Amino acid sequence: MGGVESYVAELNRELLAAGHADAITVIAPRLPHFAASSEALSPGYRVVRFPAAEPTANFPLPAVWRPALWRALREARARDHDLIVSHTRFFPSSLLALVWARITNRPLLHVEHGADYVQLQSRGPRALSRLYDRGPGRLVLRRADAVVGVSSAAAAFVTRLSGRTAAVIYRGAAPNLDAVLADPVLAKQARDVSVILYAGRLIDGKGVPDLIDALAALPAAALLCIVGDGPKRADLEAQATRLGVADRVSFRGYLPVTETLSLMRAADVVVSPSYTEGLPTAVLEAALLGRAIVASDVGGTGEIVRNEHSALLYPPRDVGALTAALARLLADPPLRDRLGRAARDDARERFSWEVSAREFAAVAQRVARSRSSATNVAS
Repeated sequence: MGGVESYVAELNRELLAAGHADAITVIAPRLPHFAASSEALSPGYRVVRFPAAEPTANFPLPAVWRPALWRALREARARDHDLIVSHTRFFPSSLLALVWARITNRPLLHVEHGADYVQLQSRGPRALSRLYDRGPGRLVLRRADAVVGVSSAAAAFVTRLSGRTAAVIYRGAAPNLDAVLADPVLAKQARDVSVILYAGRLIDGKGVPDLIDALAALPAAALLCIVGDGPKRADLEAQATRLGVADRVSFRGYLPVTETLSLMRAADVVVSPSYTEGLPTAVLEAALLGRAIVASDVGGTGEIVRNEHSALLYPPRDVGALTAALARLLADPPLRDRLGRAARDDARERFSWEVSAREFAAVAQRVARSRSSATNVAS
């Protein structure tokens, strides 16, 4: 559940379908713990899961002290593959990928999804996260054989943190978005009230408290639909109750992608209030669905939509600006339609998995060849 996960799943499907890869093995944390230790998704495409702990939500820690982890890595048969790929320097699994690439003498291609340091509210965890980024995170970026950024903002962060250059390859769009129908229940609600939708994890850095504050300042005829879950959900529910808007906020929890997109299609406005983003999946999906968008101007958001042309962008953490943008769109249906059409037209022209997979495969092949040549020279 999340942007990185959907990126990996959709990219892998396109790489296999287009013949850019003969086989792909995904090595992932076994979370939840009842997930299968391995499974075949299709011919040549499988998942192997290693044991992991989760001391902090959304921060899986590979259980390197357990023999089952090393058995899982051996089962993945890295030596049968030409390349190892890691995602996001902040996750310990990327450090594990670097170690395993060196043990098996395989090249590592790292894909960076972040455009800034992790945004946390608590001072202690925030300081520790910076230390991790400047230690193991920086090591992954510097020692990878090549780095790809999912946006120009992500590539700039790679340079800022590690001093090296990253190629920019935009992600594509979820397939068959044109066929997505509006959720009938939410669409019926939208006839009588204005519906605002947020889709994403409920964690520090996503700015959802700002969105609930903004809702409390909007007319009572505005409702907020929150799709997603996470460790901050209880705090957000308490905030909505404290502000007297609990009856205007609907927490839907995690939903399948198809259901999320259906709700997004029915909403009047889709909001991304994050404090940092690499290339926000929800903004891209909302754009391709032709929805009116209000988003904080962070990371790669401005590479998907432009202020006043295809969305309304505002400075992150500025609740007043967020409230004003929402009030403006809710009061102006023609503006919502104009921004939504422009967002859809721009996104369709610029974001394609066919193009992304072709560019990714070219980088991957170049990295594999360069490591192979270096190995032959060394031997």
